[in-house]
Amino acid sequence: MTAVLRPRLRALPGALLLGAALAVAGPALASTADTATPVALPSSASTAAGTTVSIPLRGTSPSGAALQYRLALFASYGDVSISGSTATYTPRAGFSGSDHFAFLVSDGASASDPVDVTVTVAAPVVVAPPAPPAPAAPVTAAPVARSAAPAPSASTPASAAPAPVASVASPSETAGTSAGADESSARSDIAAALRALSKGLSAAAESIG
Repeated sequence: MTAVLRPRLRALPGALLLGAALAVAGPALASTADTATPVALPSSASTAAGTTVSIPLRGTSPSGAALQYRLALFASYGDVSISGSTATYTPRAGFSGSDHFAFLVSDGASASDPVDVTVTVAAPVVVAPPAPPAPAAPVTAAPVARSAAPAPSASTPASAAPAPVASVASPSETAGTSAGADESSARSDIAAALRALSKGLSAAAESIG
């Protein structure tokens, strides 16, 4: 009978096993670290209608390299621009509600997946016009009571008759009256003289005859 000889395997010390594993996996691990992509982080902001808002952007880089921020998707209802790690969003006139855009980061070797930035635009506040002033109430003057006239006393007559006023002729009236009297007297004298003359003539005629 022929004996079969089998090789005997000896267990390797733990340190040798770990070293062998690292030797095989080392290049793969290094390759994974070198090809890790940066990550962009989502963000949100709010603003009033018609008002521009600045939004800080964030991202991480496993390699520690400086990140560059790039716009990946434009907003639907506003204008967006990116400078450094800050995005500037301006809502369009008359818009209010929710809008969004997307950005990504790059470390120069690889870029992240795009992530959204949500912007909430508040509706403008409507100021109601002031109410018209209430009409003024009509002003009604209260009647004023009149005091009664004092009763006449016994010693004082209720009403005194006005004293008669003497009529005084004016100078022109007086002169006219005087002139009329003188003229009448003169006429009487002339008439008397004519009568006397007539009688005298009659007597003379009788004596002659």
